[in-house]
Amino acid sequence: MILNPQGCHIRIPGAAERGPAASGTPPPFFHRPGIRSSVFLAAALLLFLLIPPAGEARCAGLHRLPSRETAVPGRRADRQWAALPAGLARFHFPESLRPAVMPLYRELPAALDRVETVTGWRPKRPFRIILIPDRDRFRQLAGSAHFTAFARFPQRHIVIDCSRPPAEPSVRSAVLIHELTHILLHERIEEELLPRWLDEGMAQWAAGGISELDLPPRKDSLRTAAVSGRLPRLARISRDFPSTAGDLGLAYEMSRSMVRFLVRKENGAALRRMLAEMARGRDPHEAARSAFGRSLSDLEADWRASLRGWTGWLAWISLHLYEILFAGAALITAAGFIRHLIRRRGWRAEMALEEDEAAPRDGDIP
Repeated sequence: MILNPQGCHIRIPGAAERGPAASGTPPPFFHRPGIRSSVFLAAALLLFLLIPPAGEARCAGLHRLPSRETAVPGRRADRQWAALPAGLARFHFPESLRPAVMPLYRELPAALDRVETVTGWRPKRPFRIILIPDRDRFRQLAGSAHFTAFARFPQRHIVIDCSRPPAEPSVRSAVLIHELTHILLHERIEEELLPRWLDEGMAQWAAGGISELDLPPRKDSLRTAAVSGRLPRLARISRDFPSTAGDLGLAYEMSRSMVRFLVRKENGAALRRMLAEMARGRDPHEAARSAFGRSLSDLEADWRASLRGWTGWLAWISLHLYEILFAGAALITAAGFIRHLIRRRGWRAEMALEEDEAAPRDGDIP
């Protein structure tokens, strides 16, 4: 996740104009003395409660950037924080997290090698890796509860949530690789030239598919959206990602899938050429045409077609096999029940006809 220094403007609607004073007849309920002021007071109170605090304000999927002093522990604020230099990197952490820092410290050279393999670059300027021991504090810094780490620019900070141990020891190392990729991409490519989906997709590719999202596991929503025709265009996630959990997870899946599709072209060499062109100042469309020989729109169309092909349908069926079997069994049961009702009505009609034929008629001799 990337945090940029952009704020949100919240527009508070003004009070409505007062209606004309009523004459002879009693005024409507809303215009009676004291009613309107009470309604506006209640509305103002509700608006105050609904507006999030400054640290959690959101605007088009971007999170408000906290100040530098809140993100980096200062010596005056907490003397228990330690610093550990590692080349251009510098770890900042409380002494209680030293056991969690040392594995990352030892794995940092391999992480940098991995990022260089993916992007072709190594960092040129110093950066900081900050480990936060408190979950609430981390959420305040990130402005969201959906992440376990984020990178900040232009401060070049990697902030990692260490309030709880990861499910696997390798996950935290993968998250470090993910954020290092963000550092490298933003160091070489101007922000306005780097699409958000490419930024997040590259970071996930470098980290072996691992992201910094802290969301419950879901089935393949990407293929479900592609098969159902509800997959948004990449242009919609080029600048901002959604803030809701479901749409945010889908945006990450789209980014990862599109980058993997591009990696299959020349085993990633064409994608690295595209990044090099963007580092020279070319926009993504020109860089894609130069590196792949095709426009970015054509590449996206091929990617979307691959998701909707027969392999996509097979993958979707395999993911929803139990639901399909359950729905099929329910339909068969419903059809059998309807058939039973129809046959039962037929039997009743036949029995009524037989009874009618057997009943004595006028003139019959008993």
